[in-house]
Amino acid sequence: MLRFLKWLAVALLLWALYRHFQEAARGDFWESMAAAWQERRSLLLAAAALMPVNWGLEVLKWRVLMEHEGKYPALGRSFRAVMTGLSLSVFTPARVGDYLGRSLQAGPFGKWRAVRATFLGYLLQWLLMPALGLPAWCLLKNLLPLSNTAVPVFWAFSLLLAAALFLSLSRWPVHRLLSLFKKRDVRLRDEAPHTMGFGESLKNKFLLRMMAFGESLQKMPLPSVQHLAKAFGWGSGRYLVYSLQLLLLLRFFGLQVGVLEGLAGIWLIFLVQSGLPLPGLISSTALRTELAFWVWPGSDPAAVLAGMTALFVLNLGLPALLGAVFLVKIKEHHQ
Repeated sequence: MLRFLKWLAVALLLWALYRHFQEAARGDFWESMAAAWQERRSLLLAAAALMPVNWGLEVLKWRVLMEHEGKYPALGRSFRAVMTGLSLSVFTPARVGDYLGRSLQAGPFGKWRAVRATFLGYLLQWLLMPALGLPAWCLLKNLLPLSNTAVPVFWAFSLLLAAALFLSLSRWPVHRLLSLFKKRDVRLRDEAPHTMGFGESLKNKFLLRMMAFGESLQKMPLPSVQHLAKAFGWGSGRYLVYSLQLLLLLRFFGLQVGVLEGLAGIWLIFLVQSGLPLPGLISSTALRTELAFWVWPGSDPAAVLAGMTALFVLNLGLPALLGAVFLVKIKEHHQ
């Protein structure tokens, strides 16, 4: 039933995307694009120039989280790992292919260390999303009586809280949670191969793999506070660059929105999107487009759709092609 609802949501989003595309095609979209290029092409060029900055910050973040005994993966290996993970994550729900892709390029640092570094990177992103998205929600939807000057203070406080949580990872009750899982370990190992229901069997196997991952984390110390702080800096910078890219593209395609309202809306879209584990292509285009109409009522469908699609092509589609080349080279090496 859950799978049916998921695919139904995908179908509805694709249908909505098609309707917006039809609306854009019927209007003067292409004429407006020619005018936008003449008047605002600097916005498009700036968004394109930020693409290597965005992925460079991601490479630096992942590399510092891969630290082992004072050693780091080479920048070239880190870049190949990030691109390979991207190529596998575009069409997988919640970017799960990213873990596999980066682990394939881990080399002597080990696949589990690559998985852990990738997980920590996503954990940082999950902390940034509510830290920036919740104040944005309060601003745009008037959940709290905040003025425009009070919202930046709210954002700063939320970022400090997110940083404190990320830097205190070693104090999180991971071992206590793992001990609860271990109480079920024997029963799960006995039941998983013999469970009658496919769903229950899949759940048990997933829990077994999570316990194996947790046990590997117990044997592998977390990065130091200094390395976590560096990762938080790189990750926060990348989140801001990525948001700025989307704002530049939306404004290039004609969305009339200010900087503060635009960034707040983008962070709110990212927050809501994070709770819906859809494939990257659907999530980054159709879902974000529909959420934009909720965030900015009355916005131009053609401008929003074009901006979201351009961000996907620029930041995910083109780099994913490069990652696919690295993936093919790995396959050829193992043959």
